[in-house]
Amino acid sequence: MREKGVEEKQDAKVGLLACFWDKCIMANKRRFGDQNYVKIKKTCVKKGQLFVDTLFPPTNASLFLEQGRSSDIVWKRPAELHNDPHLFVEGASPNDVTQGILGNCWFVSACSALTHNQHLLNRVIPDAEAQEWDPKNEYAGVFRFRFWRFGSWVEVVIDDLLPTRDGKLLFARSKTPNEFWSALLEKAFANIGRKLTEKKNKKEFDFSFISTILQRGRLSVSYFIKMLHSQIQPENVDG
Repeated sequence: MREKGVEEKQDAKVGLLACFWDKCIMANKRRFGDQNYVKIKKTCVKKGQLFVDTLFPPTNASLFLEQGRSSDIVWKRPAELHNDPHLFVEGASPNDVTQGILGNCWFVSACSALTHNQHLLNRVIPDAEAQEWDPKNEYAGVFRFRFWRFGSWVEVVIDDLLPTRDGKLLFARSKTPNEFWSALLEKAFANIGRKLTEKKNKKEFDFSFISTILQRGRLSVSYFIKMLHSQIQPENVDG
């Protein structure tokens, strides 16, 4: 009984330290594109409008490096694709995600890895319940995700407009038709990746850059997952 009590106290201590560490590193998070999720949502709700991200507009220029490709693509919000959309349906599981037209199985694997650690998933998709489609939540078509990049967390804000063809999502999606966390996460990842193309003097961003960025090791998702895991290990709590 005594040993059990000691273990419980140690677990509680580690939990408190981990919570403190979380607050410290999240206090130092950066906003990608200087976009403030809370302010954007409040403004949209006040105006009765759904958010449209002008930094990553719903146009072909956000999809392809070359002009004049795929004029049959239509950008739609999840509520236009399903009458009961959700971020998560019965939680997240490793088999949720399937890749779309890109050969980015690395990204799909990273998403699957995230589902094995709820604490980690909560960091990447913060306040998931508050971002859900729910009558009690004021919906504004805006979402936020966080990525560990260059030693700190970066918060990326996106709208919920997704590229479709013939009424179906083009890129990563859930096997459950009304679940959209993976599609939106991929869009946020594409958004943050576009900064790397701008540094290469490219004017436009190709969604397929998600694939090449991983193959060339510029922003390895496996490394991204490894870094995220390193942030929640007990040995890092005292650092």
